[in-house]
Amino acid sequence: MPPPFLQPGQQQACSAVERCRCVTNPCCLHLSYAARVTAYGEGAIALVDSGEEGGQSFVVDESQRLGGMGLGPNPLQLLLGALIGCTQYTASMIAKERGLPAGLGAMTWEADGDLDLRGVRGDTPGVDARFRRIALKGTLDTELEQRELDSLAGQIEARCVVASTLKASGMDLSLALHKGAVDHSCQPACQLHALSGRGGRGQGHAVPSGLKSAKLLSVERTDGGGEAAPGQQG
Repeated sequence: MPPPFLQPGQQQACSAVERCRCVTNPCCLHLSYAARVTAYGEGAIALVDSGEEGGQSFVVDESQRLGGMGLGPNPLQLLLGALIGCTQYTASMIAKERGLPAGLGAMTWEADGDLDLRGVRGDTPGVDARFRRIALKGTLDTELEQRELDSLAGQIEARCVVASTLKASGMDLSLALHKGAVDHSCQPACQLHALSGRGGRGQGHAVPSGLKSAKLLSVERTDGGGEAAPGQQG
């Protein structure tokens, strides 16, 4: 295991455990972290192993009409979900840094994106398959004022690994935080509380059973109907 602190000028990749310490400790001089997953796939389905202690894994699939079996969220939903998850974590990290006694409270998120199907089909030179736009909106049950939420959004965009990576691609990524009422008894809240109560034991899942109907993630259709966009769940 690498030492927790390095001499100035040194650089060394850290493990997942060390990453947790280094993210929250400004004195830690680990300068790089290598993320890695492994997977087994057949057809349109892939079972991805996070490689973390505890054996978390998740299924990536497509709807049956796109050649999958509908066993899990599709890649585009997972991308938007990764953005939400990274944003949630980064927001909570900044709240701890600021010493907010009650943190940021509960949050709900909506992420929407659109892309040009010509890039996916590969039939139009010069058109790539990237998301052209992603809009992420968060509603927070918090005592913070709107100006503080606007400042927080700017910090999150700069420090969230997923958001920074997406913005570097040149796409239009927007993040907006608003103060509002959050239903603490809704189905996703109950699912999250149940999972938290398990203490991370057992095999993890990208989307727990029953959570898909909450429609936390959405991918806009850009083809005007008819053929579903690749990555669009049926």
